[in-house]
Amino acid sequence: MIRAADNSSATVAAAYNGQFTGVPNNGVKNQSIGQGYNLLGNPYASPISANSFLSANSSVGTLYFWTNTTAASGGVYPQNNFAAYTSGTGGVGAYASAKIPNGTIQTGQGFYLRKTTAGTVNAVFNNSQRVDASVSTQFYRNSEMTFQETEKHRVWLNLNDNTNAYNQILIGYVEGATNAADNQFDGLSLDSSSSSIYSTINDDKYVIQGKSLPFTDEDIVPLGLNAVTAGVYNISLETLDGLFTTQDVFLKDNYTNIIHDIKQSAYVFTTQDGTFLDRFEVVYRNSALSNEDFTNENTVLVTSQNNQLTITSLKETIKEVTVFDVLGRNLYHNTNVNEKAIAISTLQATSQALFVKVTLTTGETFTKKMIF
Repeated sequence: MIRAADNSSATVAAAYNGQFTGVPNNGVKNQSIGQGYNLLGNPYASPISANSFLSANSSVGTLYFWTNTTAASGGVYPQNNFAAYTSGTGGVGAYASAKIPNGTIQTGQGFYLRKTTAGTVNAVFNNSQRVDASVSTQFYRNSEMTFQETEKHRVWLNLNDNTNAYNQILIGYVEGATNAADNQFDGLSLDSSSSSIYSTINDDKYVIQGKSLPFTDEDIVPLGLNAVTAGVYNISLETLDGLFTTQDVFLKDNYTNIIHDIKQSAYVFTTQDGTFLDRFEVVYRNSALSNEDFTNENTVLVTSQNNQLTITSLKETIKEVTVFDVLGRNLYHNTNVNEKAIAISTLQATSQALFVKVTLTTGETFTKKMIF
């Protein structure tokens, strides 16, 4: 980290010749850190191993690296600029960089770390963490990973719109991880000011989530969505490794009941602004195709007449009904129907497309699209 001269222009870019003077650091270096986020830097005149540093500092869970790949506009950064790294699961890139941390912290590289325990301790740097400069010419590189000592099977997903890539998340099934929050396997989302997706553990938001082995295709990973502005977004696959090179990976949209093969193409959707914790899931089975007891779509009928919606189940009792528009706005929600038919007269007819999500008491869910 180098501080530029105080008379540097704030608007015109120019090269700055930073000079280091004095004796390079060597041996053990301690830096006091407290609970929460702390800003540190590599103190040596050589790269260091992020894995070795994290191993020597067990109270530290995730490292975050400011990339500044997109400039601020009106004092606000419109996209996520933080790359993140955990020793157990791996790393994720920042906005539009397509560069994932590879576990090497370069000379002069600053980074944030999150200390997960209370109190103040020393973050320890030592010579055993130092690596030869030839191992990496920069901190970041493309999606190939270097630390593969343990069994890992991983999927990286991106949130984008028509012009921007907002953030990246990593879901990995890793030796040593559990399905609970693990200090050196799970990385919290650091930036909530821009649009983003994230996985969740106990209502906390993660950009890196390590999950336990063995993998099962019955697993479900809930995803949250933070949409700063309404509009058209897409979720795409960045890369994958391990068993996911052959294992199916689907994105399930619970609002439209669509199960999309994310390995084939990006999933495009429209949303209202806001936070949505129940819309998306990563699943590994297309239940609509594999469920032998799948109820025919004609079991549930949705009709409109005289400014009234009528939902009828021909077999099972209706448990819950939700009506939302193409922007994801919730227009009607009834969680306690307990009838085979329900009439809704509180909606205003505007000749717009609506989605009617119907959940039966058997747990089966149907989503019907109609013009009302």
